[in-house]
Amino acid sequence: MDATIATDGRHDGPSPTAGMHDLPRLLERLHRRFLDVVRIELERLDSSHVTPVQGLMLLTIGEASLTVRELVDRGYYLGAAAAANLKALVAAGLVDAEGDGDRRTAHLRLTPAGAALCRELRRVEAAHIEGLTLNGQGPAELQAAYRLLRRLEQAWADVIRADAIDME
Repeated sequence: MDATIATDGRHDGPSPTAGMHDLPRLLERLHRRFLDVVRIELERLDSSHVTPVQGLMLLTIGEASLTVRELVDRGYYLGAAAAANLKALVAAGLVDAEGDGDRRTAHLRLTPAGAALCRELRRVEAAHIEGLTLNGQGPAELQAAYRLLRRLEQAWADVIRADAIDME
């Protein structure tokens, strides 16, 4: 990301010329770092047999009953990778998959062991959010950032949709 460099070598933040093209790179780096944080927490919870992506899948399922399609739509998972990760979660006894033969419509639920791990991950997540608190503003700032990114996602989706309509 473009940044102005102070005389002491510190980066003072985005330069006036930093463009929107830097945002996806920042978000990708944030995602990779978040996966590293999840990995560290899984190791601390003695659950290193669960990958960070699988941990996020457990959090996405939570207390709900989701189909595989809903899980993929809600998360940052690629189709084939999602199937392999779900298979591993089922084999580890963390997720139950009940369905009528079509794996895409199978309903996913956490087992008691999966729910316990999910609760621990949520507890750790809350502690991380609390750690971001600065003068009581951490959670509010996090919500504001989330709302801004959702608006950006919607704006980009609108551009894509408008382009698709123009192509028809």
